[in-house]
Amino acid sequence: MSVDTLLERLHNVKAIKPMHWIAGCPICRSKNGRPIAVTEKDGGIILMKPFCGCETGDVLRALGLKMSDLFPAREGHFLPPVRRAFDPLQILEALAHEFMVAELIACDVDRSGQYDGEQRERMRLVSQRVTAGVISLGTHRAWDAIRKVGRSP
Repeated sequence: MSVDTLLERLHNVKAIKPMHWIAGCPICRSKNGRPIAVTEKDGGIILMKPFCGCETGDVLRALGLKMSDLFPAREGHFLPPVRRAFDPLQILEALAHEFMVAELIACDVDRSGQYDGEQRERMRLVSQRVTAGVISLGTHRAWDAIRKVGRSP
């Protein structure tokens, strides 16, 4: 919503300086002489302060508006999604699952003597997931601890 739309709904509007206005309150009609201040900030944000004692939300409702009308419409996301790192234990559990899948496929191939397209595709996925897991673990400080455990006598 533009500041002009808000100002059109108020009464006794008077500009006091660029981007700043005062107006009468639609609820109490500013009987005590303390008006509503309206300011438009950079980016289209509208600040409104009723100095008469009425609540901003009540004034907006009286004008048929909502608090969100004081802010410009959002276009898309302002921040990229946050990708949280997995816990090293979660990565190890996922790797254990993938190794189990690989073991089951190997047993099946050994038993049947055949390696079909579905098994081949799943083994490619195992390879991709194991590689991604190992790379992820490499970015964690816990990886050093895991390597130390592997070197234990």
